[in-house]
Amino acid sequence: MQHITSVSFGEYKGFINSKYNFPSFLRQISDCNSLLEKPECQILLNSRNKIGAIKIKLNGENYKEILIKKFSFSGLNKLKTFFLPSKTIKSWESANKLIDLNIPTPFPIAFFEKRRKGFTKDGFFITEKLNHVQEIRYIFMNYKSIYIEKLLSSLADFLKHCHNKGVLHCDLSDGNVLVSKKNDNFNFYLVDVNRIKFRKKIGILKRIRNLIRLGVPPSHQKFFLMEYIGKDDLPIFYWIWYKFNKFLYWEKIQIKKKLGLKKLAKLLRIQ
Repeated sequence: MQHITSVSFGEYKGFINSKYNFPSFLRQISDCNSLLEKPECQILLNSRNKIGAIKIKLNGENYKEILIKKFSFSGLNKLKTFFLPSKTIKSWESANKLIDLNIPTPFPIAFFEKRRKGFTKDGFFITEKLNHVQEIRYIFMNYKSIYIEKLLSSLADFLKHCHNKGVLHCDLSDGNVLVSKKNDNFNFYLVDVNRIKFRKKIGILKRIRNLIRLGVPPSHQKFFLMEYIGKDDLPIFYWIWYKFNKFLYWEKIQIKKKLGLKKLAKLLRIQ
């Protein structure tokens, strides 16, 4: 169980992991907007949400490279925060629960958010920065690599472990699984964890459907599913279920692109 301490920076309130509760560190993260604007801050994402990586002083002569994710809320997403925990809070709670379950994710350092009239205006979620990792999509794009089957076998084992622990990432896409490789061994990490749900038990059909957003090369999809199921002879119904849901997901993406639903949502400030 993680030890946490409440923090308050003016209108911003939240929690910090106690091992980072140093006055010098607190002073620096008290103005994350300024940190994200510093020239030395590497901006990794600058869209509705913003992510930056920066090295800051921890205490004494020690420095730590951290990731700052800024959540901005408007439209429907802002309205939801009156009734439901915000994405900032869900990121913090999910990351800490994953750590307790021994499921790798960037270590959660702190979160804090600004609320006005019961609604969340914006918030920050801070984690340790992982080094020597990449999104799994970049390996899938180079799927002719000689170690693709070992990668998929390791990934299947990792995801089965997550599901066995009751962890269901509702956006289990190539960008939300990070991988590092060392001596032919792979280590995986879940990110964008605000969309994780925790269940006592996850049925096999829901498990298989949870895998469809991953861009496993078509030539290796059956191999991947067999590794996940753990059977040399893949039950035909499981294979049909996987391909059917993958087809539905692909069609949904194409329809969204044709109709420009994301642009419309931004225009109407629904998101």
